[in-house]
Amino acid sequence: MPAKPPYEPSVQSVAREVLPGARLIAGGPGALRSRVSWPVVARSTGLGLLEGGEAVLVPASRIVDILDRLEELESAGVVMLALAGEPTDEQISRLQIGRLPAALLPPDTELNEVRAEIERFIARRRRELFATDQELHRVLVEAAIAGTPAEELVALAAQRTGAIALLDREGKTLIRPRGARFPEFLLQRLRTAITDPRTSHVLVSGPPQSLVSPVATAQTIRGFVALVDVDERQLDAQEAAVASLASACAIALSQEPSPMLPSLTEVLSAPPAGLFTGASWVAAAAACPPSMVLGLASALNAEMDGRSIAVAVTLESDKLVLLAATPERFAWDSLVSAVSVRMVLSDLRLGVSRTHKGPERAQEAVRQSLEALARGGQDAVTRYELVELEALLGSLRGAEAFVRARLGPLMDGSAGNSELLLTLSEYLRAGRNAKEASDNLAVHRNTLIYRLRRLEKLLGIDWRDADEVFALDLALRLMDGSPSRFVRIDSGSR
Repeated sequence: MPAKPPYEPSVQSVAREVLPGARLIAGGPGALRSRVSWPVVARSTGLGLLEGGEAVLVPASRIVDILDRLEELESAGVVMLALAGEPTDEQISRLQIGRLPAALLPPDTELNEVRAEIERFIARRRRELFATDQELHRVLVEAAIAGTPAEELVALAAQRTGAIALLDREGKTLIRPRGARFPEFLLQRLRTAITDPRTSHVLVSGPPQSLVSPVATAQTIRGFVALVDVDERQLDAQEAAVASLASACAIALSQEPSPMLPSLTEVLSAPPAGLFTGASWVAAAAACPPSMVLGLASALNAEMDGRSIAVAVTLESDKLVLLAATPERFAWDSLVSAVSVRMVLSDLRLGVSRTHKGPERAQEAVRQSLEALARGGQDAVTRYELVELEALLGSLRGAEAFVRARLGPLMDGSAGNSELLLTLSEYLRAGRNAKEASDNLAVHRNTLIYRLRRLEKLLGIDWRDADEVFALDLALRLMDGSPSRFVRIDSGSR
């Protein structure tokens, strides 16, 4: 579950409540949300021991000294500078380069009075935040433990905070208060704000400004809690509300039975309307961690639904398989891109089968999609047509004996023979064009010719024999179905 916000006020609330006459001259929104634990006054003997969370009050006589210690103060955990005096434009510029927020107080400010006021404010605000957090924990978390469903938890939180909602992993609204609206551009912004389940919450810039917190179980993000139209004056309390609701929803969701994907047999016995009745359909396979299977299935369903395409999602051989009534020129790359954004994924890949008609070849289509996925390398989308020959050759009986009979002398794993295998592969790939092959290998043409002569001697090759050359090419393809593996093994030897 996300960690609770600390019971200290933010820099922004301290500046707003205790330093209303101050003028902020440095520091961005992120710095303003740092937590203030206690203040300390700079004196002629220095700052003393800093423990982190200090708001340093700087008299006019010490501004020059402070400028030379900005990095030291930041690394020590100082979260704010309050300067009494009139720094020069050059001094202000130096402050603005750093990341510490700095507020300029009137020159006649009595810093001891300011310090006392900040201490009183921090003590009062701690009590308020602690009370708010305890109430939310009692109302939300204890209710979730008692079996209250997530819908009621969101309604309870909305009574205290406003437009708050529970979103699924892909950013769709699962539960929201009646009348609350979440436009698509906002959902897109919220769903990409958090990628680490250990994150407590994030303030998402607006408009509208929003708070979002992950709903995480077993270090897996199952959804998000989002609060829209944040009130800056109540930000500390709203952060506590969002974090408490996220913890409560995580408990509620963990108590619900996980939905199961239908098997291929179930899909074929009751296919979705329009899946097998259109002009054509395909199968597409994707690999993902078990914890993300349901989320990915939901994202694929949502994207296909948005494109008005009939679809069914099933699990086959621990891979997610999509059966979809797509047109001939369907933009699979666009689908992968859209789903990757929804799921915050960087390595989503699909294997796509040949086009089929009717449900009779469903098992074959699934097999083709899985073959395409397995042989697709790092490409986002691999069509079965492109790897069909490799898949066919890889399934032939006697393939190993065939390969060893023709390439055995080069298969001892030594660097020299691996280099010769790479050379042979590139030479045949280039249609036996010596210039193109030498360019691909980044070697001189004479070096290529020397290696080809060594190959003739080791393998007894007659380059004039078309059948013999074809057999060599076939043997290379049978080696794990892809000659490119030699490039990965020996790319450093070029």
